[in-house]
Order: sequence, then C-alpha cells, then structure tokens
Amino acid sequence: MTKHTAREQRTHEAEVTWKAADLRLLHELEAKERLLPPDAPRALLSVRLSVLTAETTSPARQELDLRVFALERGYRVVGVARDLNVSATRVPPWKRRRLGPWLNDRVPDFDVLLFWRLDRFVRRLTDLSTMTDWCLKHGKNLVSVHDTIDLFSPAGRAVAEIIASIAELETAGTSRRVASLWDTPGNSPTGWSESRRTDTSSTTAADWSSIRRRAACSAGVWTPHIVGCRRAA
Repeated sequence: MTKHTAREQRTHEAEVTWKAADLRLLHELEAKERLLPPDAPRALLSVRLSVLTAETTSPARQELDLRVFALERGYRVVGVARDLNVSATRVPPWKRRRLGPWLNDRVPDFDVLLFWRLDRFVRRLTDLSTMTDWCLKHGKNLVSVHDTIDLFSPAGRAVAEIIASIAELETAGTSRRVASLWDTPGNSPTGWSESRRTDTSSTTAADWSSIRRRAACSAGVWTPHIVGCRRAA
C-alpha cells in the first residue's frame, strides 16, 4: 500500500464516529466472528450513506446491524466497504470508492454481499439488474437486513427488482418536486403551487401501489394490507 493510499484510508475511516458503547459491541462481535469455522460463508459488508450526518442510519449503526445479522446467519465478515457521502443514484456499486475494488478486483474473496437496506445499496432498477446478473454469474448472493431478498430463489429476485422500482420512483418524485420549486417565479420555494404538489404525489402513489400489487400477486409474496392478495398455499 502506498503512503498516499494509506493516508487516504485513514482519512476515510476517520469519518466514521464510534461511540464507546458501539465500539465495545464491535469488539465483542469481532471476537465471536473469529470463532466461526474457516469454511463459513464469507460476507462483504456494504455501508453507504448519502449524507454523513443522517443519524438514523449512521455508518456505525449500519455496520453493527450487519455484523449481528452476519453472525446469526453464520457468515464470517471478510471486509467492510464504507462509502460515505456517496449518492446511490449517481454512483453505481461497481464505481464506488470502497465497494468498487471488491467487485472489480477481489471477486473470489467473498461469497455474500450484505447490505443494510436495498435503498442503501442501489436506487436505480438498472443498477440492481446489473448487480443481480453479476452476482448470479459469479455465484454470489445479495442479502439485506431489512428486506426479503435472496437471489438464489425466483421470488427473492422478483422482490429485489420490485423494491428497487419503488426506490427509483421515490428518487424521481423527489427530483420532480425539487425541479418544480425552481420552475416557479423568483425560484422561491414559497411559489410552489399546491396543484403541482398534488399531481406529483398522486402519480407517485399510483405507481407505488401498482408495483406493490405486482409484488404480492406475481412474486408470490403475501402482503395482507393490499386488497386482492392471498397467502400462498
């Protein structure tokens, strides 16, 4: 490792703030990971955050949740790719500063790519489709702590694509709302008309409902709060 790379790595790691209690838990989890058998499935943890100050999904909390989940599944953590202040809409997984080298140069070094939630991994359906194809080609799995995703089953692949569609619609809806602010006289948020907001919201809601209905009916996932869905036999 060059001096420049080492310095860059230290600077990047310093961006993650660890509380004392979180550090203690991290050390406990690492100690338990060392007790796993050598042939345990190897997990690469993907931690991403668009805005580093977002408290609810801070990098430390994401990593701890991922490590707990990995232990429950019997995965041995072999690396953590922390991409902070990185937009999932603008930067796909294979081009990210930390995750990219694993996907491009270290393919044999892990078996499972573990992430906190799908919208922390990708925001575009095309990116998810690309990653799904890549993982299946290389015998990898994509696993989420908070989503029902398992690329080794047809239903799991369908769920992953449907959730990514919802995430993409959310991003598009936000972009349309922001654009509408700048279209108004004076470029002022106070000029944003209620009719524009309503039209955008209703379109997004209809699209969202349609996608969730397809998730329940075509992917075989029972969703009790959607009318017309039935539990699979």
